[in-house]
Amino acid sequence: MFRNILYCVIFSVVTQASCFAVDVVCDVTPQIWGLEPPPSDIGKTNNLRIETGGVYFSSGRFINIYGRLLDARCVPVGGARLIIWHAPPPKGVLKRDGSFLGSGTAITDNLGYFTFLTVMPGASAGPVPYINFRIEHRDFLPFETKMFFPQRNNKLDNDLKALKNNAERNLLIAKKVERKLGTLKDGCEDEEEEEWNYNFVITLGQSALYKRYN
Repeated sequence: MFRNILYCVIFSVVTQASCFAVDVVCDVTPQIWGLEPPPSDIGKTNNLRIETGGVYFSSGRFINIYGRLLDARCVPVGGARLIIWHAPPPKGVLKRDGSFLGSGTAITDNLGYFTFLTVMPGASAGPVPYINFRIEHRDFLPFETKMFFPQRNNKLDNDLKALKNNAERNLLIAKKVERKLGTLKDGCEDEEEEEWNYNFVITLGQSALYKRYN
């Protein structure tokens, strides 16, 4: 134990980083390959609710995805390109009006955070809604996976069923964050409305070349 503590102190002095923050074993997010291909014209913005330069938003339940990208040592991965794509709102429940982009792009900041503004997807190839993720970074191999939603019958998804145990499956299910927002009606603040926010952390199975970060 003393040797581990001594190593930790030396590591912190040499790298000017906290070894307790960096040398942590993270649960690697399962990869899922063979996703349906993204649209040929991938959206360049992280807002999938409206076409670039458009004035009309897509119909459907607005959702926000707040996430973080980490490496196998829990070091934030900055400068990564994240691409998402998913089915439009559920057919017969929410009408697609042509403003939904279908795909979008975000770049992680220096602490690995990313954000997407989109709508609750419908089910594309099965009975369970999900969002496709692809990650590209010059220091890492390409990474693809899915994000599922809580309180859904996710066990019906074949990719989730193929995973070994519930712990791995849970890594692909985003956490819903409750938040109330005041709505505007006739210029005055009206009753509160729930905003649907989801938190999704992706941990890659590789380690960054550099362990130092701010």
